[in-house]
Amino acid sequence: MKNNNKKIIHKLSGRSLKNNRMRNLFAVVAIGLTSLLFTALFTLGSGMLQMTEEQTMRQIGTKAHGGFKSVTRVEYEILTANPLVKDYGYDVFIGIAANKEFEKRQTEIRYVQPYNLKFGFMKLEDGKLPEKKNEIVLDTIALDLLQIPRKVGEEVALEFDFLGKEYNKQFILSGWYQGDPVIGASTAYVSEEYLNELKKGMTDEEIRKENEESLNRSGAGLYQVNIMFKNSMHIEKNMMEVLADSGLKLDDSHIGINWAYMTEQASDIDMVSAVMLAVVFLVMVLTGFLIIYNIFHISILNDIRFYGLLKTIGTTKKQIKTLVIRQAMVLSLVGIPIGLLLGFLVGKIFMPVILHLSGGISVTGFVLKGNPCIFLFGTIFSLFTVWISCRKPSRIAGSVSPIEALKYTGDIKMKVKNKRTTRGAKISRMALTNLARNKKKTGIVILSLSLSVILLTEIVTLTKSFSLDEYLESMLTGDAMIFSSSMINYRPDLKLSEEFYQNALHQDGVEEGNLLYHNKGAMDHTLTEEGYEQFARLYKEEKLDARDMRLEETLKDNRPISEQRYAYDEVLLKNLRLLEGTLDLEKFRTGNYVIVAPLLYEADSYYHPGDIITLNFTGANPEYKDIKDDKGNVIAQELIYTGQKKYEVMAVADIPYGMTEKRFSLNALTTILSKNELLKMDGLAEAFAASFQVEDEKEAAFTEFLDSYTTQTDPGMAYQTKESLRDDFASMVNGLTLIGCALAFVIAIVGILNFINTMLTSVISRKREFAMLQSIGLSNDQLKKLLLFEGIYYILFTAAISLAGGSFLSLTAVRALNNVAESFNYQFTLMPFLETIPVFLAIVFFVPSIAYRYVRKYSIVERLREE
Repeated sequence: MKNNNKKIIHKLSGRSLKNNRMRNLFAVVAIGLTSLLFTALFTLGSGMLQMTEEQTMRQIGTKAHGGFKSVTRVEYEILTANPLVKDYGYDVFIGIAANKEFEKRQTEIRYVQPYNLKFGFMKLEDGKLPEKKNEIVLDTIALDLLQIPRKVGEEVALEFDFLGKEYNKQFILSGWYQGDPVIGASTAYVSEEYLNELKKGMTDEEIRKENEESLNRSGAGLYQVNIMFKNSMHIEKNMMEVLADSGLKLDDSHIGINWAYMTEQASDIDMVSAVMLAVVFLVMVLTGFLIIYNIFHISILNDIRFYGLLKTIGTTKKQIKTLVIRQAMVLSLVGIPIGLLLGFLVGKIFMPVILHLSGGISVTGFVLKGNPCIFLFGTIFSLFTVWISCRKPSRIAGSVSPIEALKYTGDIKMKVKNKRTTRGAKISRMALTNLARNKKKTGIVILSLSLSVILLTEIVTLTKSFSLDEYLESMLTGDAMIFSSSMINYRPDLKLSEEFYQNALHQDGVEEGNLLYHNKGAMDHTLTEEGYEQFARLYKEEKLDARDMRLEETLKDNRPISEQRYAYDEVLLKNLRLLEGTLDLEKFRTGNYVIVAPLLYEADSYYHPGDIITLNFTGANPEYKDIKDDKGNVIAQELIYTGQKKYEVMAVADIPYGMTEKRFSLNALTTILSKNELLKMDGLAEAFAASFQVEDEKEAAFTEFLDSYTTQTDPGMAYQTKESLRDDFASMVNGLTLIGCALAFVIAIVGILNFINTMLTSVISRKREFAMLQSIGLSNDQLKKLLLFEGIYYILFTAAISLAGGSFLSLTAVRALNNVAESFNYQFTLMPFLETIPVFLAIVFFVPSIAYRYVRKYSIVERLREE
């Protein structure tokens, strides 16, 4: 019996599909669009993950899952013998090239085991790996900096330090490879024969001792091991297990984890990112639901008599529900594959565009991989959306009784008030009444249309609110800035060249130049009683950075925290953003006052105007004391403070990013002293950057000078101008706009399809009703006008909801970013609303016209005879 029922359901499902060709077409398009949305999202997401992994790997310099640093040959053999290790290789760090040409580009010198190259990104363009003592391989970036032709046999002179001894070696270029600007450093590869010459017969243990006695502890001469496991799951756990099994006494500093693998970062996703991902998924599910649900809901209502007749022959509620779901799944077999293919192609096309517009991302050699998970997740989420969209229509079909189905005319029961009129029924009022007959269907169409307008409004409001002026003000002080290239490469020496500053200052068109100062030492500060109370409060409220190694000690015993200290030429102080207090320049010049900055990611501060704090100073000739371990080896040096002075806090002020070192100490106190006070009290004070105001017509020539000076005269210096920042800003905004508008466009198509489907199916289902109206005097023009008014009401309701919903979200959610996002200045706009509603109106005039032509194909008598 069950098999017979299944056969009957199968036949009925096939017959229903044949009889609903228009519904099927719309359903396939809807399912395909939903699948396209999900697949495009997963493709872009997968691409971004792939790009992030590749970018991070290139920055780290290896594809290996992890590694062990600064180990001996014996330790290397023990560690790699572990059964968890599936593949491995090694290289040996020798030193860093000290040539003046490499001040902007760190260049490491290494010996590499040839097999180990499979874990890296080096591929020889010409030549071979070094074999002889005087042979070397360099990348194109290093060769260009040295102004050496990319030709095997060229001479290369390198200066470097190995285990405390300086070398100046002449090499012969045996090969070269393409340099990668994403990697923060170049690598020069030498031969094993030359490495052995440098070691001078020293054992690995002797080399390790030499490293321990050195302050930099670079691991020069020791093995740097790359390791691959079976997969990228639990890399850190596997590394620790390998170390534990080895029995070696190596601390955590010898272990390296390749954080490029997203499986290692998945657990660290922040709440904001998680919420944003959840919102995107909900919007897509809602988009697919709105159209698929409406299509099947209308179809069920149109076929309600068919389902009622099925009930009369004994078909159960469960069987009818199965029938509807089966139809949806059959249509999914057509729509989903089409959507998967188009979605992947859309994602693949958009990927390089988004990366390009995002700015700062190199797409060289990037090829998007067709990850099977893209299609798996796309299929799963599309089927899920189809399933939830069909549940309610299937319940309606299964619940209808035979008598209700036979009486059904497509109307919903309404309370109607009788009203006498001498002017007859108004077409506009009849149209409004028709929309109210099925409020749920009408509501879904209006919601799907409104969603695209609201989304577009928020996207445009968001992008228009990013202020170029505020971005430039935050990132750059003046029209141009100069500084040491160490600031870009995160090297410690940030001292600005006085010669570079003077040359720039005397260029034609320069109106003024101002210096920015800092204390280059690692300063400490002991919090006052009030400051410690604020520290404890911020810790309790989880507003302090938990990565700070000093955090617990400071909380327990009020141990010193870090301090970053600045001073500026007086004219630059106007760029500070005062949060508390006022800036009295006359008082500030006395040297008895200090300005403090709030914490990096919070508006809170340890101190407030009127507080008295004590700062440490080094004096004119700073001195250091050695810090030794238990064996008497010097492991670090500590700055000796020779004096202290009390200051009154004048103000709390936020320092624009462009006026900082662009590096920050965790939970540090940031202070600003007057320039004269800092230079008088602190022997570690120095200028680290300079800001210039330049005449508008001379900016291009000044930029040309800066570029020439930093590439030819002094590569150790760098610069930044408004023009380069404008390009970065435009890339960021364009990328955001492109993604948002593309999503809004797809949702708009869904809404329009919903509207078209609703109008056409409504007209088809009411053919007999229209015939009855025409038989009692309704003219063809009046019928056309009726359909037109129905469409106009859809748009009027859409406009009202879009305006109200878009304005509400704009004034609440988007406006709230004023306090969160940098360079964001909320600007309310209705332009997307004013531009999209006319487009919808044009469609409204077009669709009823098609529906009207369909009705006119049949005579009134033919339509009245239909059952």
